[in-house]
This record gives sequence, structure tokens and C-alpha cells, in this order.
Amino acid sequence: MADSDPLPSWNEGSTKRSILNFVRGVTTADGPQFVNPEERIAVFDNDGTLWREQPFYFQFAFVLDRMKAMAPQHPEWKDNPLYAAVLAGDMKASLREG
Repeated sequence: MADSDPLPSWNEGSTKRSILNFVRGVTTADGPQFVNPEERIAVFDNDGTLWREQPFYFQFAFVLDRMKAMAPQHPEWKDNPLYAAVLAGDMKASLREG
């Protein structure tokens, strides 16, 4: 399995080679670029390459979390169909109302 292409959908080229060389460097224990696993940080871009089938923007998740946190100070929100759907966790109704 070590011979299989870890990025089979990527075009061959300098970008793919750079990424593979970087990963190889930081994960080769006796190499000069090695980074201990507990010191590694993974960062993912919001470009769609790592999204699941139905993407969910992190900005939207933030808004939903803030609405839930602020709801106790806004009892009138329960009378608004959009807010009520968000607070109930009903995403289909939230999207329909929004």
C-alpha cells in the first residue's frame, strides 16, 4: 500500500510534489524536518476539498451557536418561525424559513 498514490485525484506537478515532500519530511522520524505528532497542527482551508457531501459553512455554524447562546436574553425569538426553528435545531425548517 505504501506505493499507492496518496493524492490520486491531484494532477502531477510541483504543487503535489511539494505537499508530498513536506508531509514526508515532517513525518520521517530521523529527518531534519521531523515534527513530533503531539506538536503537529492540522489546518484545513474552506475550499471544498475536505467538505462532506452537504457542506456547512463555519460562519453559519457560528451564527447558530451565537443565536442559541443569546436566546435567553431574547424570549421574543420563540415567536419568530426562523429563530424558533434554529433554537429547536430544525435545520430543514431553518433553511426553509431563511
